[in-house]
Amino acid sequence: HARKGLWDCKYCGRKGHGRQLLSALQQLGLINSALTAPEFDDDEEERPASIIKLPTEFEYLQLPVTPGNRRFWRYARSRHLSPEVVDYYGIGFCRSGRYGGRLIVPVMHEARLVSFVARAINPAEPRKIMTPPGNTQSQYLFNLDRVRKESDYAVVVEGVFDALVLPEKAVASLGKRLTDAQVLLLVQSKFRKVVLAWDADARWEAGEAARRLAPLIRAEVAILPEGDPNALGRDAVLRAVAGAQPARIGLSCAELVRVKRIGR
Repeated sequence: HARKGLWDCKYCGRKGHGRQLLSALQQLGLINSALTAPEFDDDEEERPASIIKLPTEFEYLQLPVTPGNRRFWRYARSRHLSPEVVDYYGIGFCRSGRYGGRLIVPVMHEARLVSFVARAINPAEPRKIMTPPGNTQSQYLFNLDRVRKESDYAVVVEGVFDALVLPEKAVASLGKRLTDAQVLLLVQSKFRKVVLAWDADARWEAGEAARRLAPLIRAEVAILPEGDPNALGRDAVLRAVAGAQPARIGLSCAELVRVKRIGR
């Protein structure tokens, strides 16, 4: 929308002002194409956003412990969730329904519910994690609202329980990769640095993500011992973050493969 100075990508759902668009396209090497592309019609109707709601069976996990919520409190404590953290993040549970037997962690962005993570408390349940249909959680970072207010740097972990080990500094990517939208959020947040602290089995992915971030913001990789941040605990994660190493800027393994193929 040239007259308004705004843009809205109908493919990935991102939007912003003109400077953000030019910056993003320049990083992708597409700026020349963008400058010659046709403009969107200013009067084009906006696409309605998906509305995410908590399950109808949702109940807040509150004290005191009762026969109805005892098993959910037991699981929450096994994941090192204090009553204060449970209350701050509005964590709850479902006894029945589609998400029955699961702890529910809302995913908020700018005070709006954009998704939720439903974690099975029964270890025998084959499907550990469920999310609501139609969610776009890959465009957001869990806990970003709080970290923006309380820290000058962000520690990026994989899951919501990992982030809640270090709630004033950690955001969750909700997976073993950073999407373009998540990279943009980290850069826009103007953190002093970003530390990748994914699980021990995702060190390669963490290195790749840090290399993507390095041209845009100071990026480091924290080498965690075996296990995830939630299992290791707050002190172990802080020690790993303190010893984090700067990302090495250069060709990634995937890029080297592409270069070799092109060379052939």
